[in-house]
Amino acid sequence: MKKFWVIIVVLLASGFIFGGCGASQKTNYKSQSKKNALEYIENKYGFKPTVKSVKLQTYNGSPIPFGSSSETGYAYVMMEHENKTFYVFISGFSSDTDGVDNYQVDVIEDAIEKKLNEMVDNIIHIDYCIGTSKEDSSDPYYGMIPLKYDGNNLNEVLESAQLKRIVVSLAESDLSVLTEEMINEVFGSKTDIL
Repeated sequence: MKKFWVIIVVLLASGFIFGGCGASQKTNYKSQSKKNALEYIENKYGFKPTVKSVKLQTYNGSPIPFGSSSETGYAYVMMEHENKTFYVFISGFSSDTDGVDNYQVDVIEDAIEKKLNEMVDNIIHIDYCIGTSKEDSSDPYYGMIPLKYDGNNLNEVLESAQLKRIVVSLAESDLSVLTEEMINEVFGSKTDIL
């Protein structure tokens, strides 16, 4: 019976040791992601936002639906600047400022709408799918783009996004005025406009 209790104590102790290592790594990922996101935003936009939260991206590689998930080392960092909440997706492995964010997604969508209104008449509705997520604009991670929009580089910004699809609903519009060259020049050659 004494041997049984020794085995239980050893198993519990090893669980605490290995569990503590995972918690420490998780804390390191969060801390590094926060630092990276702050530096990324300062470099890209020139301001220092407030960090609201850090959510580590997890991956469940198990074929069992209830298997444990592990951190990928990347994080979604929720930030705020001048009462505007936005997200940065960035690495927490090491010092790295290669990320994407959705700080300007509304400005980019406004620029797309303005350009489309200059090109065709009678636009009823526009649906956007830009960034890294196939979700709609209600997804908090929607509109993640690596390049800064400066007011003159819409085509480069859209080219830099993983997903870029624009669906335009029109009524009684003359589409013969649109050419593929015109669309590519304004929105980039890899943007799908339907």
